[in-house]
Amino acid sequence: MQLDIVEGSSQNVIPSSIQVGQTQEVTVIIENVNNAPRNNLFSSVTVTLASQNGHFSVNTPTYNVGSLPTGTATATWKITGVSQGSDVLLISASATNTHENLRFSDSYSPSSSITVTPNSNPGSTPTPTPTPTDSPSPTANPTTTNTPAQTQTATPIPTYTKTPTPTSDSHPAISPTIQPSSNTTLSTPQPGQNSQTPPNPTTSPDPLNSPMLYIHPPLAIIGYFFVFLFAILVFKNNYFDKKIAKMIGILVWLFTFLGLLTGMLWAQIALGSYWTWDPKEIMTLTLFLTISVGQLLYFEKKYTATKWLALISCALVIMTGLSSFILT
Repeated sequence: MQLDIVEGSSQNVIPSSIQVGQTQEVTVIIENVNNAPRNNLFSSVTVTLASQNGHFSVNTPTYNVGSLPTGTATATWKITGVSQGSDVLLISASATNTHENLRFSDSYSPSSSITVTPNSNPGSTPTPTPTPTDSPSPTANPTTTNTPAQTQTATPIPTYTKTPTPTSDSHPAISPTIQPSSNTTLSTPQPGQNSQTPPNPTTSPDPLNSPMLYIHPPLAIIGYFFVFLFAILVFKNNYFDKKIAKMIGILVWLFTFLGLLTGMLWAQIALGSYWTWDPKEIMTLTLFLTISVGQLLYFEKKYTATKWLALISCALVIMTGLSSFILT
């Protein structure tokens, strides 16, 4: 059972740069990785996004997923650039398994860095207003600012502060040219960042296809058979002290112990825990303790107590066997 932030998911949206005053969306995928057929529900699932250096703000830092069964869920935030500088996106997730009251957590690793740049047009909001009605404006731009536009694509801030000075009519045409350059720098890192690792598989093998399916049931059935055989020999007075009764008594204890041990190993494979205190496990443990005490009394030649414990062991075998079909 595991809570995982899927760093390599193609659905993740992790921006690498943002302008001051600009708002962008951050999305990550979390997954409940579980092979258990039951008790596999995560509750109180939360995912938190925070800024390491305070250069951007988050509208709601904690995203509440709620309950998460086996599978994936999406967490989304909106971040806004606050001040210029380099920062780091700190993403972490936590959940609780109420069956055993266990706490699970994970973090986005390695943490993604983000650069907050100054707003290229601080006097007005960057809204695309495509009004290239003047035919001279497209031809004037290549002739007057051809060389600066090609050399300043990585840093568009100094280029656009000087462009409006030559002509008074070129200021409306600045807005369309600023938007494509800023959009291309923001959209280019995202596909490269998400294509580094392949998607995480969500399918898990059936826990019943375990080798323990061919080990635990035979050992338990053999142990149950020897319990009844030992009880029959104990109630026959002429067989009480014979070697065959002593040998059967040892086999009863051995196979019951092996059945309990392999059952715990199978529970770890199927349920993710060696012991969950369900009624079948409690009855099996009670049967093993009853047989252990009965064997001690048998070798101490406490005949009456041994007979009573042999009868109780037979009743526990019947109840334990029926629990496999009645209890779920």
